[in-house]
Amino acid sequence: MKFKNKKVLGVMIVSLVVLATAFSGCLGSDTTEDKIAPVGGVENKSAPSGVEDGGKHALSAGEIATKAMSRLAEVKTYSAKMSMTSTEKDIVTKMDMDMRVDMAERKMFMNMTSEMWNMEMYALRNTTYMQMPGVGWVKLSAEDMGVGVDIWQENDEVQKLQKLMDGSVSEYLGEETVSGVGCYKIKVTPSEKELNDYLEEFRITKISDNFSVFLWVSKDSYAVMKQSVLIQSGTEGVDMTVVYDYAPVVIILPADALNEKTMEEMMAEMYAGTGEVDVSRGT
Repeated sequence: MKFKNKKVLGVMIVSLVVLATAFSGCLGSDTTEDKIAPVGGVENKSAPSGVEDGGKHALSAGEIATKAMSRLAEVKTYSAKMSMTSTEKDIVTKMDMDMRVDMAERKMFMNMTSEMWNMEMYALRNTTYMQMPGVGWVKLSAEDMGVGVDIWQENDEVQKLQKLMDGSVSEYLGEETVSGVGCYKIKVTPSEKELNDYLEEFRITKISDNFSVFLWVSKDSYAVMKQSVLIQSGTEGVDMTVVYDYAPVVIILPADALNEKTMEEMMAEMYAGTGEVDVSRGT
């Protein structure tokens, strides 16, 4: 597995948004029983599909996953707590994140902490304000972050995720409680081709050994309460867990963020007095 460093800041932000919103769907209640079944177009010959039980359709694991995704657009606000450990050879990096998102108002707050640094970020529509260690507040556009996408085009991301799910196989793993909510736990394993196509969006390539998504889906609402992503290839990998809360959120940009620097101003300060030339600015 190879992680390309180019544009890593923008890619990290976009990938976190995608992963944090990927399965946060809310639906009405239905009955479910222990099943193993495909999510998308690939049929698992050894696994039974949903059956009729007492006149009610018992959902398979694949149908649970599909329901959890299918109404993503209805989610208006949520918060999430993420913990992530990445390993590359002998280097282990840990990061924690608190996140609040208001989809209707297109507002987002993140507080990311690692062993070496802490960073706050506010996204207001397509403008991002970041408080960086040793720099202060910086104002960034999508172009500044090096990603030619609108991070709020969640419908486009849903289509990409649905393509990823096509051909995936899901497995029912039992029931667990998350934040006091009874949940079905399922494992989703994408096909290698769809997975590699999807991960190329985030400059991650050569995933072949192991990639799994675990979802804890509310038995009552089908909202995903917890998500775990495991990526492993040889001695390199990522282990990420996100816990969700769908209560209303408040996101207010701090007053001192309005004294932000632009990307150009930040780069000028970085290069001032160094004798180096910022080739991106042609000076």
